[in-house]
Amino acid sequence: MTGTVFYALMGIVWLAYRPGLGGGLVFDDLINLEPLADFDNGLLTWRELVSGNVSGPLGRPLAMLTFAFNVAASGTDVWSYKFTNLAVHLLCGCLVFWLSGRLFRNVQELAAHRWSWALWVAGLWLCSPLFVSTVLYVIQRMAQLSALFTFAGLLLYAVGRQNIDGRFAGGAVLILSAFVICWPAATFSKETGALFPLLAWITEIFIFRFQGPPRVRRLLRALYFVTLAVPAAVVLIVVLLKPDLVLAGYQFRDFTLSERLYTEARILFDYLRQLLLPRGGAMGLYHDDFPRSTGLFSPPLTMAALLSWCALLLAGWWSRNTRARMLGFAVFFFLGAQLLESTAYPLELYFEHRNYLAGYGIYAGLAAAMAVILERMNKARGILTPCLITMPLLFALATSQRVLAWQSPAQDLLITEAHHAQSPRVSMDLALWFAGIGDFADAEERLERADELRPEDSGVALVRLLVRCSEGRPVTSGDYARLQAVRDISQDITTTAALQWLVKKLRANQCHEVDTEYLADTITRWWLHTRRPANDNTQWNLHIAMADLYRQARRYDAALAHLYAALEIQPQLLHPELVAADIWIERRNLERAQAVVNDLKRRDRHRQRSQTMLIAAYQRYIDAMRKGPAAPRR
Repeated sequence: MTGTVFYALMGIVWLAYRPGLGGGLVFDDLINLEPLADFDNGLLTWRELVSGNVSGPLGRPLAMLTFAFNVAASGTDVWSYKFTNLAVHLLCGCLVFWLSGRLFRNVQELAAHRWSWALWVAGLWLCSPLFVSTVLYVIQRMAQLSALFTFAGLLLYAVGRQNIDGRFAGGAVLILSAFVICWPAATFSKETGALFPLLAWITEIFIFRFQGPPRVRRLLRALYFVTLAVPAAVVLIVVLLKPDLVLAGYQFRDFTLSERLYTEARILFDYLRQLLLPRGGAMGLYHDDFPRSTGLFSPPLTMAALLSWCALLLAGWWSRNTRARMLGFAVFFFLGAQLLESTAYPLELYFEHRNYLAGYGIYAGLAAAMAVILERMNKARGILTPCLITMPLLFALATSQRVLAWQSPAQDLLITEAHHAQSPRVSMDLALWFAGIGDFADAEERLERADELRPEDSGVALVRLLVRCSEGRPVTSGDYARLQAVRDISQDITTTAALQWLVKKLRANQCHEVDTEYLADTITRWWLHTRRPANDNTQWNLHIAMADLYRQARRYDAALAHLYAALEIQPQLLHPELVAADIWIERRNLERAQAVVNDLKRRDRHRQRSQTMLIAAYQRYIDAMRKGPAAPRR
């Protein structure tokens, strides 16, 4: 019976998500998935694609490999990307079901009906509306795959742990396989997979409690010493000796380390509320309006949130040897899975996908709490049981409504605007969308709203120029005045993306009568007056965009200066010198062009076929120009 219901549940989840598979790309999907087009056209090999991602320090090659399979099977079809994401979600749901059934065998309150409770937890997890923005946000497959391999590792660990007393060798092999196979797989999907030993240790502490024969306990202690204690000590020492590895990232953020930690305490409770009592309209990708905590009592809930988490951690740790230990499991698993993305590392403050793995601990703990209530309140059983059955169905209904919004980015933006009226990103993205469909009155209204929320902001000023490009009319004196009023450049994803799109439109002659030289000089002035230096990736993108602007303005010396500045920031990348070679060829300075091409040949490791081919083309063109005026076209 349980199996039949589980299959029905999988069908419900498929039907709920199916309408959203036709939606488009969002946020940083375009940047991260852009190389897939080169792979599809044969300009990149699968090895070059897999090794070339810069989303994280490890490159996330396993996740990129799945995108390579997508392209090989069906080209750059967005539907196929999202279909694969949904398939990964369903597979994760299977692992959640099996893992819960295994773990609940060791939980007294849940053991008698463990597979029924496992089904309930899997239902909540699969149908949680909070995960829509993970499943349908294509690039978050990285987070999904990291969770998939973490769940698989925990399942192997649980099976091995339950068999190791009777069959030591077999159980030990399963446990070690979880660490040798699943841990690296999770980490190379996304760096959060590095937390697997911590989550396995939490499972051991609260579920299995290091019980077993002496040789089992010795094995486990040695395992966690090597995989958890030693790496944690190394990380701690490195951070203490070189704090700039963490603190340097705050130079380009508009919040400090303490502000981030204070704010995250409140955000974690907001995540918790959305996991248990979801409000669909408040969900999504636009949380840049979440109010920051600037001190322990600003706002007052900051101190309350910090004290509450401390109390929950203490209560959870105390509960580890009691019948209430699933409370501790829920708290420690939830916070443990958030450790990298919701603490000191200078990422953006709020993203829903951070709960994709962490939410499992909350739902498993909730199952134990409901089981205790049912056990101690027999009279309420007739009321609580229908409520428990209804809860996953209500989640599924809420998820289907969220998915319908994701069918159309514009529809989702309009819904989000109603709940995030203070989000500048929503206003700017809506301005661009309205301009794209020719509704310039509404576009102007959203621009004015963005101006109110971020007065004299560089991102808003650049989006305004993009809207003018869509209108097909010249930039006005008022627009130039707004550019002049901006004092420094905002170093966020919106500003950088707006500048990159604007440069592309200018290159394609889609912006009429824009003074490119004035625009480049204005942005340079913003940059010079910026008090917080950008991180390396942002600086590199800005230098490349500025080089393109100055080249279009025929200010070649300024363009080359930006290209060589980009080369200093990321010397392993060939792109700046490739553009520099093109500029020297365009200026007919064959001596300088040849020097750059020679340097490119020396540095090229044939990691990207298109770049190797371009270097060879430059050499042929230089040789042809030396022979005579009838040079072939590049």
